Amino acid sequence: MVKGKLKNGRGQQVWGPRYKGINEDLKKISLNKVCCRQWSRCVEVAFKQLSIIPSNQVLNISYESMMEGDKTIKSIIDFLKLDDGNYILDYFNKNLITSNNDKWRNRLTSEDLQVYKEECYKILVEFLDERKEYFL
Repeated sequence: MVKGKLKNGRGQQVWGPRYKGINEDLKKISLNKVCCRQWSRCVEVAFKQLSIIPSNQVLNISYESMMEGDKTIKSIIDFLKLDDGNYILDYFNKNLITSNNDKWRNRLTSEDLQVYKEECYKILVEFLDERKEYFL
């Protein structure tokens, strides 16, 4: 953090898990591209590690499915075998802002989308096939 403050006055240059070579990438490519690579590597590692866990102990959910309503939250409550998940459902329903699901459509430039497509599409197809339509 100190290094970032001294270099550009903003503090940390990136957040989250670091992949091998991230510091070199930060010097050569855009932050958007670095973030895409970071996300892609996290997804790849997560799915590979999840593959060794018995499938009855894994629940995959997506942000998009959560934005569709409380069906996904109910499935999480059931998966965790919570006796009373009503307070979780109530909180979720009070705080869900479904319009957040499409913010990216208005906020990302065509250049941003191209970077995301170049960096993330392979992972989307390999691990999250139903998400690739966002980049077509």
